[in-house]
Amino acid sequence: MFFKKFSITSIVLVVVAVLVLVALGIWLGSALLGKKDSANTASPYSVVYMSSGEIYFGKLSWFPKPYISSPWTIQRQTDKDGQVQAGIVPVNKAIWSPVDGIYLNEKQIVAWSALRADGDMAKALADPKSLEQAQNPQTNGAAQSQSPIPK
Repeated sequence: MFFKKFSITSIVLVVVAVLVLVALGIWLGSALLGKKDSANTASPYSVVYMSSGEIYFGKLSWFPKPYISSPWTIQRQTDKDGQVQAGIVPVNKAIWSPVDGIYLNEKQIVAWSALRADGDMAKALADPKSLEQAQNPQTNGAAQSQSPIPK
């Protein structure tokens, strides 16, 4: 009854016009939302603060349990002058040689955050060889190994 008042051509034109408007809205919305400030763009890497005081960096996943792949942690050392020096080291380089990943106790996580894509830490985690070379000076062609220091 309603359609008898309008011809098939009119209905097709209205449907096409609606589809064009929807497509234009989607394109415009994605263009506006796609121009994100690089300071607010998250990288695939996260930082996790544990109640034990440990801080881990890496790719964090939550299912089925919190897990960090290719984790790095902060290593603190005291130099000969008594000054505390800090650096980051891959967890799998620790003296106990863990596998390359850590399952975290969800109850021990104090806080976590995604790292900014334009941040130094995210860039270093994306290219860990450059970070290891910067922290491990070459000695006679062999890199010095670093292991986390127990607290």
